[in-house]
Amino acid sequence: MLGQQVRIRLIVFRMGGGLYSPTTNKPGFVLQVQRIEPNLRDKKVGLIVGLYSEFKKPYSDLSKLKSLNSQIYVLAGIYKKKMAFDDVLILNQEGYLCESLTSNIFVYYEKYYIHLRYPRMYRRCHATGSDGYGTG
Repeated sequence: MLGQQVRIRLIVFRMGGGLYSPTTNKPGFVLQVQRIEPNLRDKKVGLIVGLYSEFKKPYSDLSKLKSLNSQIYVLAGIYKKKMAFDDVLILNQEGYLCESLTSNIFVYYEKYYIHLRYPRMYRRCHATGSDGYGTG
């Protein structure tokens, strides 16, 4: 796959048994590599983006972690495919935009970039300065 576009997915999980009371906390992992077919779509045309609002993404301290049970992303992906969108925006539990299914979103508004990015999505949007670096 040298010289080709690929998607790499690292899955880290807890080894051993014990169900909810683990017998060990040793990590295990799986590394997946998948070839990405080139997208021949004309990028100058833009993207058709929809709003997935059937289920909202709840936020808490655990919202920063993407688990194997990414149900809202699967449902949003099914909706995206059904509606023939290129991407969909996902709302948080308060109804604010919090992220998209597959894209990074940058909005320029009154000298500030607003960057919707995963790590802080559980608190709403994260405003960054015009240099693109987070200010808090």
